Amino acid sequence: MVLKLLTQLYRTLLRLYPRHFRAEFSEEMIAVNAAALDEAAALGWLNLTQTTFRELGSLPKEALRQHLARRTKAAGPDSGNWEGPPTRREILISLGVFVLPAALIVSNNAVLSGTIQFILLALAATFGVALVVGLARGFPRWSLPYLGLALAGASFLFIFQWVADLASPAVFARLGPGPWDESTRLVLQALWAGLMWLSLFVLLMAVLGLLALVRRFSNFMRRVSQDWTQVSFILYGGALMAMVLAFEDYRYEEPFAIASSLCLAAGALLYLRCPQRWQRGMALLSGLTLAMWTIALGKWLLVPVQDWAVWFTWHPPQTERWFAAQRTLLEWGWMVLFLLAPALIKRLTALRAVLRYPE
Repeated sequence: MVLKLLTQLYRTLLRLYPRHFRAEFSEEMIAVNAAALDEAAALGWLNLTQTTFRELGSLPKEALRQHLARRTKAAGPDSGNWEGPPTRREILISLGVFVLPAALIVSNNAVLSGTIQFILLALAATFGVALVVGLARGFPRWSLPYLGLALAGASFLFIFQWVADLASPAVFARLGPGPWDESTRLVLQALWAGLMWLSLFVLLMAVLGLLALVRRFSNFMRRVSQDWTQVSFILYGGALMAMVLAFEDYRYEEPFAIASSLCLAAGALLYLRCPQRWQRGMALLSGLTLAMWTIALGKWLLVPVQDWAVWFTWHPPQTERWFAAQRTLLEWGWMVLFLLAPALIKRLTALRAVLRYPE
């Protein structure tokens, strides 16, 4: 009676396997399991218990492996250069980069104790180590957000600031003395946001061009050429810089900073797990959209409780809250555009090849 129940339980658990796998191997597996239980029962209850736990315990793990193997095979040619499902270590390292900006924002308005200072230093050191290790290993996919955040910081501090300093006199001379109306302010902010993300994109293209000249990074460049989402994943890491800058000079922003970090982390996790290019692209767009709209909502709610007394004499809080939210959504639009730019470049390159060498 007990052996019959155990066999029936094993038969039920086989439903965890993919349907095609069950159709081919289920009867054989049931027969092998029944023979193993009969042999163990003849040796006593202890052996039967050990055999049962071993057989039933390994079944879910093997079923999951079969599902992942089928998923990878089913991805087909559209999978690009997918490297398979990530390991637990790869997930932890990849998502670790999204902790640092949130920690910096949370600590911005806090009195830093020795413990918090130590934690921040440890996070900064971890970021540096991960970036160096990624560079040494030819930028595996877990290191791409780290590269994106580093390039975003460099482009903001050097390229964007330099270009903005050159363009500002001409722009302000054309607009005239402030304060300006809301439409003019939005246009100006859209200009600066587009310039900032253009700076990051140009720097990234320049870095990829340099890496293409180094043999050590040939595998990385091959992955990039086969899968445009790898470039988008680098740019996705740059969104962390936007999150830090978005809440500059704000108070009580911690819940929204943490929420937007979690949104970006969720998008990165989905990216690592999706086998097809369009799925990976949608994962990045979804994470970015949720994060930026969370920031926009946070600004809309937080502006009235800020202590910007001098600023509010020129711009009423009710007007400013809408301006701050709209400004964030404008930046989100630029970020989406540049996140999709690698796909557009890939399509245009393929079209050019077809037109030049028609079949």
